[in-house]
Amino acid sequence: MPVVRPAALAFAALFSAAGVSAQSATPTPEIAGFIVTYAPGTAEAANANIAARRLADASRQVARSGLMAKRGPSAGLGYQRRLAVGGDVVRATRLLALDEAAAARAALAAQPGVARVEYDYVLQASLRPNDTRYAEQWAMTDADAGLRAETAWDLSTGTGVIIGVLDTGLARHTDLDANVVPGYDFITSVTTAGDGNGRDADASDPGDFANGRNSSWHGTHVAGIAAARGNNAAGIAGLAISAKVMPVRGLGRGGGTTSDIADAIVWASGGTVAGVPTLSAANAADVLNLSLGGPGTCTSALQSAIASAASRGVPVVVAAGNDARDAGGYTPANCPGVITVAAVGANSARASFSNFGAVVDVAAPGVSILSTANAGTQVPGGENFLAYSGTSMAAPYVSATLALVQSRRTALRLAPLTVADQEALLKRSTYASAAGCSGCGAGLLSAQAAVQAAGGASTTPTTPTNPTTPTNPTTPTTPTTPGTTFTQTFLNLTASTGTQMRTTIAVPAGARDLRIETSGGTGNADLFVGQGTAPTTAQATCRAVATGNAGLCAFATPVAGTYHVLINATAAFSGMTLKISYVQGGSTTPATFANEADVAIRDNATAASPISVSGRAATLSAPVTIDFALKHPASGELKIELVMPDGLVVLLHNRAGGATPNLAGRISLQAPGRAANGTWTLRVTDQVTGNTGLIDRWSLAF
Repeated sequence: MPVVRPAALAFAALFSAAGVSAQSATPTPEIAGFIVTYAPGTAEAANANIAARRLADASRQVARSGLMAKRGPSAGLGYQRRLAVGGDVVRATRLLALDEAAAARAALAAQPGVARVEYDYVLQASLRPNDTRYAEQWAMTDADAGLRAETAWDLSTGTGVIIGVLDTGLARHTDLDANVVPGYDFITSVTTAGDGNGRDADASDPGDFANGRNSSWHGTHVAGIAAARGNNAAGIAGLAISAKVMPVRGLGRGGGTTSDIADAIVWASGGTVAGVPTLSAANAADVLNLSLGGPGTCTSALQSAIASAASRGVPVVVAAGNDARDAGGYTPANCPGVITVAAVGANSARASFSNFGAVVDVAAPGVSILSTANAGTQVPGGENFLAYSGTSMAAPYVSATLALVQSRRTALRLAPLTVADQEALLKRSTYASAAGCSGCGAGLLSAQAAVQAAGGASTTPTTPTNPTTPTNPTTPTTPTTPGTTFTQTFLNLTASTGTQMRTTIAVPAGARDLRIETSGGTGNADLFVGQGTAPTTAQATCRAVATGNAGLCAFATPVAGTYHVLINATAAFSGMTLKISYVQGGSTTPATFANEADVAIRDNATAASPISVSGRAATLSAPVTIDFALKHPASGELKIELVMPDGLVVLLHNRAGGATPNLAGRISLQAPGRAANGTWTLRVTDQVTGNTGLIDRWSLAF
């Protein structure tokens, strides 16, 4: 029987200094209801009781219409109160996503006498943990390879979720103990167990020293990455700081067997194992982390155990391995149905030790990861913190992200996602490695994007239909004069979950402003475009992945040739439109708006530099280029945000760069449908005491 060992640890400090780059992010607002304002002079404006009756009737009509059922159970509406500043509050029975709230807003606005209807947004405290060694956890916020943890925490911290850590067990640690729930020791060999007995309810780690190698405290380190206590003014913060950890001991002195590990998977996920008390559904793990593996094929026992966990909705996350080889030759990384994780460093490149290949699903930080540990060389000693490197460290970041996603959906009262849907959500929430990461699956893990996507509708996989070509195209207009726009439109596209639609467009030399966009309808479709070659969901020239059907791939100066379009139905969709257009002939000069005035960035304060934009189209269609240059002794002290005319806040830079002086960046922002004219503001916040600086200049190019 093959022996499964923890993914080997690279103890050397393999830290790569992160370069300074800026990333754009478009948060998804949540809406608790609406604020309705009646026009002056109306009876409703003068009398709150009249307004209450009118809005109560209108709310019932809107609720019955089903307009607010795109993201989950149909929401109700009810009149709540009149504000001190005027306006009446109409509250939904659950939080609403922007796309489902829009239709209800329009219906309320159509009521007689209504002057305006505004969203009653849900605002969140921005969490930055006060843990004393949080600044050493580069993976949380690094600009090139980080998890975007702080913006994820604004939406979810993992409350109510249990992460099963199938590993060496746990050593006591004050930064972890409060988040630990009872587990089990599944090691049958007394010699391997090292605790004087076989299987029992004690999942503590007595030390896994063997063959001249000191104890690793591997399970303690993995558990801390996932769910160490956060914001407790001590130590580190796990990614899922409010989640619980269940220690499930399957590795001891010399490793562990696939038979023991298979039983552990079944039990931890809520299944029945002879001789072991069965967990209730409430006490079972919601996600399982296996930072372990070894060469070999996936056994039927492991396959069956993983399938058993999946049947109960529990995903199994597995480390890819640390031999710089194809992970397809390692188990359980090559088992069907697992989520296999490669490791990257702070430069976003695949770690030198990380396995890779087709079985890898995503990549996550795995180099010089600080976490909970123990100072004992053989048996437990004093608690401490150590930085380890390995795919073992990358996997728990993925497990913790799934915990954040599951907790978020529970908070929104949405149905749990299937294991397949959870994997799909992770993959479509990744971002590309700036340094290149071949064999890293769909891309780099973003906890922020995954949690934002968690509010989407639950999807139930169906048998995919054969790939189809979009139908019902309009007759394209053929360019005949300079500056003529070629347009091809596909109407009323409909597909079941898992279906892929493909088409192509031949773009001539000299064309400009190529736009490939999806819009309208219901469901969830993702857009992928390949220049010259057909794209996949993992490899594409452009990806537009978000909740709903709105997607845009824009090429200002496209290379002549064939562009391949892939529409992937991540959930069933209907009534969607695909529009492809480009301009041939003529010329265009981008309009640039700039603010060259110096604005002081004071210590521990926020500076704002506005730009007034006018004369553009009412809403954005093409990308906007943002250039900025700041002078400051330490770019790692700064948070930079762009406030758009309609109030949307886009995070451009979040304290990356450490002590690197000054900061300059260029970002292409795609925000189709957002207001273009009005005041744009660059907002810079100094979040560390001791330094000042200035906004030197910034500009917008349309």
